[in-house]
Amino acid sequence: MAEKQDRSLTSLKGFIFDMDGTLLESMGVWDRLYEELFAENGLTMPRDYLLAVNHLKLADCADYTVRNTPIKLTANEIERFWQERALKAYSEDVELKPYAAKLLSLLWKNGFRIGIATALGEDLFKPCLKRNGVAGFFASGTSIDEVGAGKDRPDVYIRECSKLGLRPSQCAVVEDSHIGIESAKRAGFFTIGVYDEASAEHWDTLKHYADIAATELRQVYYAVKNALKSR
Repeated sequence: MAEKQDRSLTSLKGFIFDMDGTLLESMGVWDRLYEELFAENGLTMPRDYLLAVNHLKLADCADYTVRNTPIKLTANEIERFWQERALKAYSEDVELKPYAAKLLSLLWKNGFRIGIATALGEDLFKPCLKRNGVAGFFASGTSIDEVGAGKDRPDVYIRECSKLGLRPSQCAVVEDSHIGIESAKRAGFFTIGVYDEASAEHWDTLKHYADIAATELRQVYYAVKNALKSR
C-alpha cells in the first residue's frame, strides 16, 4: 500500500534513476538490436513488440520473443545475440542525456542519496557510467534481474529504496517509462517522468501518473535547484 506523500521535491532525501531513455541516450540502441534480430532472421519486427518488451529483463524478453514471434532461435541464442552487441555499444558508444551529469552532481553535492533501478545488467550500465564520469555519484544500483520482476511491478524501486536506507515517501523515481512511473507511484514514490522519443506515444499516460513531467533533464535540474533554495 502506498504511503501518504508530500508531493514536493523539498521533502525528498533520495533519487532513483532509470538508465535507458532517462539518463542514457540508449533507447535507440535497443530498438536497433531488436530490429537486427528480426532482420537477420528474414523477418519484420512486429509493431507492438517494443511496448511488450521494453520493461522486461533480457531473459524474459528473449522468452517472449520465442513464444510470440516466428523466430527459429532458442531464448539463450537470442539473449546472447543481444548481449554481445549491447556490451560493445554501452562500453564504447552510449552517452548521457543533456544535463544528466549536472543533475547528478547537484543532487550529490546537496546530500541526496542516488540509486539506480534498471532493466540493464551491471555489466552494461557500470562501464557506461564510468566512461561518462558519473559512476561515483551513485550509492547503489538494482537490476530487475535481481528482483525477478519487470517494472510493471514496483519491486526494483522498493529494493533500491531499501538499499538507500529510505522509505518510498522520501524518494523520487525518475523514469521515461509510463509503466515504471505508474507502478512507482502506486508504491508511494514521488514520480518524475522524463520524455524520451522512443516512448513518445505514451507521453500523455506518463504525464497522468507523474508528479512532475519534464520534456528534458534540464527542467528537472532547475526544479531541484529551485526546491533547494526554499528549504
